[in-house]
Amino acid sequence: MKKNSKNRKYLIVGSGAREHAMAWALSLNPYTQKVFISPGNFGMTFEPKCEIVKFSNFEQMINFAKENQIDTILVGPEQPLVEGFVDLCKMQKIDVFGPPAKSAMLEGSKIFAKNLMKKYGIETARFETFDNFKKAADFLSSTGKYPVVVKADGLAEGKGVFIVQSYEEAMNILDLLFNKSKFGKSGEKIVIEECLQGYEASIIVLLDGKSFKPLLSAKDHKKAFDNEQGPNTGGMGAISPNPLLTEDDMQKLEKRIILPTFNALKKEGLLYSGALYFGVMITKDGPFLLEYNVRFGDPETSSILFSLDTDFSTCIDACMNGYLEKLDLSWKEGFSVTLVAASKGYPDKYEVGYEIAGYKDFIGEKSKNNLSKIFFAGVDYKDNKLVTNRGRVLNIVSRGKTLEEARKNVYQDIEKIKFDNLYYRKDI
Repeated sequence: MKKNSKNRKYLIVGSGAREHAMAWALSLNPYTQKVFISPGNFGMTFEPKCEIVKFSNFEQMINFAKENQIDTILVGPEQPLVEGFVDLCKMQKIDVFGPPAKSAMLEGSKIFAKNLMKKYGIETARFETFDNFKKAADFLSSTGKYPVVVKADGLAEGKGVFIVQSYEEAMNILDLLFNKSKFGKSGEKIVIEECLQGYEASIIVLLDGKSFKPLLSAKDHKKAFDNEQGPNTGGMGAISPNPLLTEDDMQKLEKRIILPTFNALKKEGLLYSGALYFGVMITKDGPFLLEYNVRFGDPETSSILFSLDTDFSTCIDACMNGYLEKLDLSWKEGFSVTLVAASKGYPDKYEVGYEIAGYKDFIGEKSKNNLSKIFFAGVDYKDNKLVTNRGRVLNIVSRGKTLEEARKNVYQDIEKIKFDNLYYRKDI
């Protein structure tokens, strides 16, 4: 795509609130003609320029992109990245925002990522890796220091990280991963690392293959229940910017983690045009890297893009055409808070198919005050009704000049959303 070209067409891969937020942000540019989303969800069709398309395989998607002269494909979730979708696109000379399969290993394998951190001196928790129950159990028996963190090596939809408080609990987790194959191949190898104390922050940087640009920071709430209790989820809420992250913390983070990572990727031939997510822990000894994601985070993207004042399509264009360094990012005043409205029981067992009401106040013309917005995720349209069909149903995001105002707004807004078995955290 040429800079400032008119009648731009995009194809977004994915079906969640993150992809809805990306589609909405791209559609704000008057030069955006159409945003296709595959497989998408019905809630996205409320956006005037958005259209849902469905394909059976990557080949069909690539053929569609060629036939419809798509300017750029953006990949939301991690699975297609790890499976090499970007590589297939590049073979067909299609512009795609996202990493090739070899770079996607930064997220696809915790062991690959931790070894890269170790090789290049990137601050991270001390760790060991294991590929069988006995060796891992022997190590945990000898260490005697708890809590520790146990991580499945492969992709697990954000649910493969366990903070264990005792040897007995650790044995249950090892049994779950190695013997009961909870995550299949993703759990055949594991990382055991020290449990760092501090507060978490999410930093997403844009990459154009030769430079990087950090976006606004965010705070993600991964636990299912209030007070950071319960199992890990894909995320139950987010705040941007992160209210705990100081300017000094951010400077240290760039120096100790982001820049060394960028240089490591350059040396390893892993740089790409796309987004790179840093999950970090800010401790009394400074920032430590917990994980990489090679994509935008969810739900952080809802808050970040809702705060972005710079045209999002220009950001993507800068990444694809190598002028990211010249791009000045600007942000709306105040804070954006995202709440995830989920099906009760998520991330374990839950029921779906319930009618959703109250959402019309946050779509189309009614959302033009630009202070509140819904990004849909697990929804479908049946019998002329919008209904729930997954664990995370929708994100509702509100902005305020202060964090307190943004929180007040989002909790008032979510009271308008109604469906059976609705659950959301009360402490984001």
